[in-house]
Amino acid sequence: MVDGKVSAIGVAHDELGRLARIGAVRPFQPHDPPARVPSREWCVASSETVRPARHDDIDAMRAIERDAGRLFAGIGMDDIAEHEPPSVEALATLADDGRAWVVVDGPEPVGYIIVDVVDGAAHIEQVSVRLDHAHRGLGRALIDHVTGWAGRRGLGAITLTTFADVAWNAPYYERIGFRRLAEHELTPGLAAIRSHESEAGLDPSTRVCMIRLVPRPSQATSYTA
Repeated sequence: MVDGKVSAIGVAHDELGRLARIGAVRPFQPHDPPARVPSREWCVASSETVRPARHDDIDAMRAIERDAGRLFAGIGMDDIAEHEPPSVEALATLADDGRAWVVVDGPEPVGYIIVDVVDGAAHIEQVSVRLDHAHRGLGRALIDHVTGWAGRRGLGAITLTTFADVAWNAPYYERIGFRRLAEHELTPGLAAIRSHESEAGLDPSTRVCMIRLVPRPSQATSYTA
């Protein structure tokens, strides 16, 4: 799930293995080579690089999550702000599986993204950027990188769950091409994720599932634009 430390808070990250079993998980390919972050007018810098996460990035990834969570404290969502990052073990597994990436500025990770494969779509579990690197387009660059990864694996869409009315959650994702899914559009895997969120204490009326199609229409998906 993505709640939005430019991101989204996911279901308990120790449940990643369980979530992998919910969807139609496909074999993963070797790690992709590093990709330069595209230069955009609204980026402060274009020196950042997206690359696969390594075990020696894990402490930095967890620190990024805690730092980004401070945004929620500013709007009274202290329980979300204090949510623990993914465990060391969960992040190590994701890195080993090729499902975690970091964006680095020089040698230092300043943002990260982790994904699952749920019902034939790349599902973003978390994407977070350090607050002192916000507003550079790094969250979008990480999502775009995952979009390319998904396309090369024949996955038809990117999905996530997030807060419907938090400014840097659903409204932000809509600006970068996601749309909200109605309840009747949810696949079994997404419905299970929503159910788990509710069990974990998140108010379902505040949450939404979103989708962005991968630009490879020849590789069919069950979703519609």
